[in-house]
Amino acid sequence: MQREGVERSRLSAGMRGLGAVCVLCVLCVLLWGWEAEANTRSLSLMRLVYRIRSSSAGFQRATARQIRRQGDVRAWPVLAGLLNMPEASMRRGAAIAFGEMGIGWTAVLLRPFVKDADVEVRLAAIRSLGMLRDSGAVSAILEVAAQGSRAEAVLALAALSEIGEQQARQALEGWTPALQSRVGMAYSLALASLGHTGRQARWEGFWKRSPQKALSHLMRWRSRWASAFLFARFQDTPAMRLAIAKGLLQHKDRKHSRFLEDECEKKALPSDFCEGSLRRYQAEILPKMPDVPPSLFAMKQSDIAVWLEELHKRQTEPAERFVAITQRMLGTKYVFDALGEGPTGRVDKDPIFSLEKMDCVTFLEQAMAMTQHPRLRDAVAFTQRLRYVGGQIAYEKRKHFPMLQWIPMMIREGFVEDITRKHGGEQTRFVTKQITLQSYQSSREGRMMLERLGVANLVMGRHRLPYLPLEVAVRQAHKMRTGTIISVLVPMPSTSPFQIVHQGVVVWINGKPYMRHATKVWNSVMDMPLVEYLQSLRRYRKPRLGVHLLQIRMALPPHLSRISP
Repeated sequence: MQREGVERSRLSAGMRGLGAVCVLCVLCVLLWGWEAEANTRSLSLMRLVYRIRSSSAGFQRATARQIRRQGDVRAWPVLAGLLNMPEASMRRGAAIAFGEMGIGWTAVLLRPFVKDADVEVRLAAIRSLGMLRDSGAVSAILEVAAQGSRAEAVLALAALSEIGEQQARQALEGWTPALQSRVGMAYSLALASLGHTGRQARWEGFWKRSPQKALSHLMRWRSRWASAFLFARFQDTPAMRLAIAKGLLQHKDRKHSRFLEDECEKKALPSDFCEGSLRRYQAEILPKMPDVPPSLFAMKQSDIAVWLEELHKRQTEPAERFVAITQRMLGTKYVFDALGEGPTGRVDKDPIFSLEKMDCVTFLEQAMAMTQHPRLRDAVAFTQRLRYVGGQIAYEKRKHFPMLQWIPMMIREGFVEDITRKHGGEQTRFVTKQITLQSYQSSREGRMMLERLGVANLVMGRHRLPYLPLEVAVRQAHKMRTGTIISVLVPMPSTSPFQIVHQGVVVWINGKPYMRHATKVWNSVMDMPLVEYLQSLRRYRKPRLGVHLLQIRMALPPHLSRISP
């Protein structure tokens, strides 16, 4: 009986082991299937972005390559928002994706993450900065190379090799023997990649003595020197032809791709390499993203001023100018209550104008101002006219409440037109409010406004606002023109001074309407297909009531386009 029990235990353990192996196999097949799907099918932007948000580092890289192959430039503003997320895996995914997409100027977004609290985010940022060949990150990467962990130091040296700045070589030549020995072969590869003739000569000798070992190091080192080193030896070493060919595929180089394709046509390389590895390389590694102009937050103020003046000369149609300006705001970091009274302000010392951070309202105000005025300083001044009663910069003069102040004042002053009832007709509904002092005293936000504004500056009285139920708004989406401001309403008591939780603007891109907005959900200024956005409002735990519509008056008469009222 005892022996039978032992046999049963062994059988049970074996079955458990077999079950674990089966589960592992199933997971591998699923992962392979997902990656195969990402490599072969065109996927929606949101599906790709959610994969970047929630996947492993390897799958994040595969998904980023899929974004590059699809050429979906709408992805980068959403990924910029992921860099601002508290979850390290999301920041890591965005850092990986920016390197894979190869939009050079986006390196400015990655530089701060070289010092991120999470090591995986740091490693992803360093590698991507190398892939983007960002000379502006050299000093920070050198610091990591000298002071970081061994893994960080090796990756930092590889990134410096890809960037190829001479200041990096000079700094590395001053390293102590202890620093050099800590990173081993990577130090020698980095110096050779940066043009150190002595180290390059050593690699020549190493190759002659032990080409297989030298190849194993060189094929993983993604510098232009390492790539050229292997390329030059392809014909000289026929016995290692295939090994060198595989090594060349570690380097993103179209010249090498064409060369290897020619060799395949000559039957100089095996068919499985030509039809497998080389084809995958050409399909996954070589494709480039379409050109993306730098967002305004990545530009110097003097360059923004020149660009704005040139845009006004080139684009005489205000609506098209508005689209171009808001497009260059994509990817800007979302910050609630982004602007204020300036450093001398009484209550809010945030800047009076900023293209480096925005919330949903300041995004609209600054875009409207820049659409009207070709001179940046005039646009800054005009923003205050949109933002403050009478253009007077003071906390108590700001149009704080969208329903009670911002919307009715913008309509009354002539900057916008209420088009809600034009779209809703008989299906239009109304929100009515009766605001008293008690309205502010009954909530935490209201008490804060009471304390900051004082009783004399509170907005009270009766207010009425039309809105479209969400199902009506969805049906009307394709009739909304560029420049339609959408304000999202939530259910609130009729005595509450609050009702609107978000605002954005409709833009038409390639014959389709999009919601362009600075959103807290993605921590970024981004585009979302308008119908998808309106449908998404139904899925909130706190249901959205509907939307109010305004049409921006793009071509303002002279008396309204003046900086001061």
